[in-house]
Amino acid sequence: MKIHARQHIPNFVDIDERKTADVSSVDELLAMPWIAQWAVSWPDHDVPYDVISWPHGVAEHTKEIRHVKAQTFHRWSHSSDHGRDLLMVEYDQGDHFYVVAYLTSDEPIDLPEWHETENARMRREKWNRGDTS
Repeated sequence: MKIHARQHIPNFVDIDERKTADVSSVDELLAMPWIAQWAVSWPDHDVPYDVISWPHGVAEHTKEIRHVKAQTFHRWSHSSDHGRDLLMVEYDQGDHFYVVAYLTSDEPIDLPEWHETENARMRREKWNRGDTS
């Protein structure tokens, strides 16, 4: 088996170089440090954010603290959504998820198929409406 993984970085993040991996098994893929770091659970915690607003057309930078709720690692999964093969990480029984990497493989990838939960769908739709509370 040959698997090529390319790190997924959302479009709004300004990073030019993405990590890649060429491995021969799913176990090897999940052991890559930039992938394995996602397989953790974390408690409630506060995170400092830099907020930029544009009053009167001039950037104004402020800092605020945002609370992040605990998430418990659930599993790795595989999605073929939108015509691309994706490595997904799921938390809280799948209610939170992230795309970790784009995958190409010469054989089927032996991971559970990702399906969006109802709670995840509602949170995504809320976010898409611009409600980040």
